[in-house]
Amino acid sequence: MISLKLSGSFLQAIKKAEGEARNLTKQAVKEASTIVWGAAIKETPVGATGQLRKGIRRNLYPNKATILPSVNYADPVHEGSKGHAIPVAAMQKGGSLYRWAKQRGLNPYAVAHKIKQRGTKANPFFTRAVDGTEDEVRRKFDEILGASVRKMTGS
Repeated sequence: MISLKLSGSFLQAIKKAEGEARNLTKQAVKEASTIVWGAAIKETPVGATGQLRKGIRRNLYPNKATILPSVNYADPVHEGSKGHAIPVAAMQKGGSLYRWAKQRGLNPYAVAHKIKQRGTKANPFFTRAVDGTEDEVRRKFDEILGASVRKMTGS
């Protein structure tokens, strides 16, 4: 059996590099997710209340970030929906469908009837945000992590 033990300045250098790599990874995740988050907000439809756009949230973790909506109707907006009934309260004055329809000069009851028959068309705002920022995100990771490698190797 062969045993190998690292100690002294070499071990300290490895630990320092590990800490620097961890910090640079956090920085790259934060900066790259900021790019996607901004694009997601920009691509998100405003609707009647603006709550979908206002509800786009980012959560940062050590090695990843999540960007997601905080409203329950984001999935049907993004993916579209089959025909379904609209709650009466949404069609009445003050309701979200009522406000949306009135902003566009439409009859909210006619819109509700059409949604019941045909559903809603998909508006893949997250997909557009991710696709539209992919190259920029790759460049950001290359920039930050590439600088880390150059610093560690002295090149």
